[in-house]
Amino acid sequence: DEEVVLVRKGSRLNLVRYYAVRDDAGQYVGTVEVTEEISEIVEKAVHL
Repeated sequence: DEEVVLVRKGSRLNLVRYYAVRDDAGQYVGTVEVTEEISEIVEKAVHL
């Protein structure tokens, strides 16, 4: 249960991941969002 989205804001590129949080019985209880600003990583990879 994961979704990954790339979001561009101006010159910045963000990698956003959403994870389903489940209880011990496997029932959905919420979502965790993790955002990484990856502009510099992508820029360095382009110049390899």
